[in-house]
Amino acid sequence: METFQYGYLYMIQTTTAVTGVAEMMSSRYRPAGPMVSVVVDQNGAKVARAENSVLTLNALGSAGWCVENGTSYTDATQAPKAISEWACTIEGVDGIRGYAVHFMRRRLS
Repeated sequence: METFQYGYLYMIQTTTAVTGVAEMMSSRYRPAGPMVSVVVDQNGAKVARAENSVLTLNALGSAGWCVENGTSYTDATQAPKAISEWACTIEGVDGIRGYAVHFMRRRLS
């Protein structure tokens, strides 16, 4: 019998602060910050700055993960609190603009 490990990939589009201006601007109009990837599996959440989504997907594929097509969310005000907390652990991130969530799995045996 085959067994699988399951997880999620979050690709988060972030914003960065502009000194003296960011406090007055909604996240929609703040400058774009770095992309952040979060891999959530049985070992917990691993947060990293992402060069781009293709490199992130390639790295996961090399580790045996099959990543499904994701669903994008552009209303940051509706994002779960954990997504914002994960993203803000990366230097230069002030908030989030949107995110995509992907289901993933890999064969264990």
